[in-house]
Amino acid sequence: MPGPKEYTRKQVVMDIPELREKYPNYTIKPPLEHQTKAFEKLSERFSPVPPAQHKSGLLVLPTGSGKTFTAINWIYKRIIPNHVKVLWLAHTGFLLSQAADTFYENVLGTINRQNVNMRVVSSSKYHDYPKNIDLSDDIVIITTQTAIKQLSLKKDLSHEQFESIALNKWLESCKDSGLLIVLDE
Repeated sequence: MPGPKEYTRKQVVMDIPELREKYPNYTIKPPLEHQTKAFEKLSERFSPVPPAQHKSGLLVLPTGSGKTFTAINWIYKRIIPNHVKVLWLAHTGFLLSQAADTFYENVLGTINRQNVNMRVVSSSKYHDYPKNIDLSDDIVIITTQTAIKQLSLKKDLSHEQFESIALNKWLESCKDSGLLIVLDE
């Protein structure tokens, strides 16, 4: 299933029934043995979903072994079905687009929802503005630099102005649902 290659100034709404109708024969590639083992380890580490306390972990696989595929498929199986939101941080626009494409291409896996809302945010002309982050976004894929800039505005703004920053509002909304933060390096 081809993913949208540009995420220009918009929320990407992945309408699952519509995509299944458009691509009736599409199947995601099955995970390899090492990826299945990584799924199991991630599930052990972050059980229950969301965890009762803050937890951290590393997904370490060799270059080219499918870290992005592994992480995203695990997120679709364990995180998104539990209505936990995802903040995916990366330092380049290329990594943002790679993650977004992988999220899009694998949404038809085992997910049992009507839709998944994703937004890609950076200073690139191909990505959305931070001010457009919406509470309905399930997945926010953003450059680390843009996230830091948005959150560092606190020192320059009044409390009311900072509270109105879209990323801050979205993060605050995750207190109820839970939040998984991924740092893609």
